[in-house]
Amino acid sequence: MAEQNNQNLTEEQEKEEGRELRRQQSIERVIKKREVEGKTKREEQTKMEGPGIKKGIGLFTAQALKTCWGLIGTTGGIIGGLIGLAYVNLHFIAKYLFGLNFFCEFGDETGANKITGGVIKWFEIIALFFLDFLVLALFFLSIIIILLPFIITGAAVLSIKEFLGF
Repeated sequence: MAEQNNQNLTEEQEKEEGRELRRQQSIERVIKKREVEGKTKREEQTKMEGPGIKKGIGLFTAQALKTCWGLIGTTGGIIGGLIGLAYVNLHFIAKYLFGLNFFCEFGDETGANKITGGVIKWFEIIALFFLDFLVLALFFLSIIIILLPFIITGAAVLSIKEFLGF
């Protein structure tokens, strides 16, 4: 009987050791899984940030671009909108024509560029070209309206110079 109790006790110990081993293995699997998920999330976040946004001047230019788009779209009024449009044009020229890497890609300032696969980048570029065309069209239209009275009356160039005070 004592031998059977010892055998039962040994079987219980073996079962307990097996449970403990499985529990440790399970904990190790969970830890490894979380480490892999953490690495994946960090990699995705780095990809979403884009090449120029990680630190320093890239972060500054991304914030400036985001602010200037806001000035154009909502809060800036005419002067703020023109200043914002001037900076967005400067940003475009510096990034895409001169290839300066510390300017972020269009769309990266919000992180949406990587999510949408670059669609936001092209949307912003098309919007920039449209706004530039609109500003130039309004500028030339205002010049024509200013000069229209001189054109209609057939005033000479000399009269225009006198009108302008030259």
